[in-house]
Amino acid sequence: MKAGYLIAAALIVAAAPASAQSVFDGTWKGDIASAQLPTKPWVRSLKDGVYSCECDTPLSVKADGQLHPVSGQDYFDGMMVKVVDDHHLVTESRKAGKLVYMFTDSISADGMTSEWTQKGCSAPKGVVVDAKGRDKRAGALPPKGAHLITGGWLPTVDGFSTTDAALFVTFKS
Repeated sequence: MKAGYLIAAALIVAAAPASAQSVFDGTWKGDIASAQLPTKPWVRSLKDGVYSCECDTPLSVKADGQLHPVSGQDYFDGMMVKVVDDHHLVTESRKAGKLVYMFTDSISADGMTSEWTQKGCSAPKGVVVDAKGRDKRAGALPPKGAHLITGGWLPTVDGFSTTDAALFVTFKS
């Protein structure tokens, strides 16, 4: 027990002179190839005109192409879902009326992959972040009557790209 306190005290003392500048200070670029992707599927549903997402904060909204208020979301307070056809879906999220992001999903003919594009507008200084990627279906095709977006999806590194603005982060202690 005492050894733990001594180690903690030594770390605090050692860190004190470093408070002026840290080895982490500077601009860093993320490496997509080393990304650890989620292993839990992102589950979405579109049936009977209602889009739902079992996201970190679940939501449901009418898929009628109109902006609808949503609550409990950290980054947006309104969402629009537009069904283009059985294989294509467009979603927009807005905060105080301003576009935060827009997703376009294009699902393959066999329904097992989704190619998506994203336009993100929430970065500092108004920098627009464009990204594209590919998700693979986790599980069976949706039941009859449900849109092909319905089901669990896992991201893949294959086909992922983004503008540099999404990869750089600057730290200053």
